[in-house]
Amino acid sequence: MAKRIFKSKGILYTKEAHDKMSKEYNYRLSQRRAQTVVDYLINEQGIDPERLKAVGYGEDKLKIT
Repeated sequence: MAKRIFKSKGILYTKEAHDKMSKEYNYRLSQRRAQTVVDYLINEQGIDPERLKAVGYGEDKLKIT
């Protein structure tokens, strides 16, 4: 599940990874997903790129639901 963390100077968007793939694959997938969201916010919503940073955590920060 995706989450947004609001910081004083912008938004940090994070995305958790898939649980059945390798650790390296999950990291790259997570980073690509986070970057896709940031790209959308910049290109389609007109948000200043300086306010956004894409961070994919892969398996490092799993969300248990």
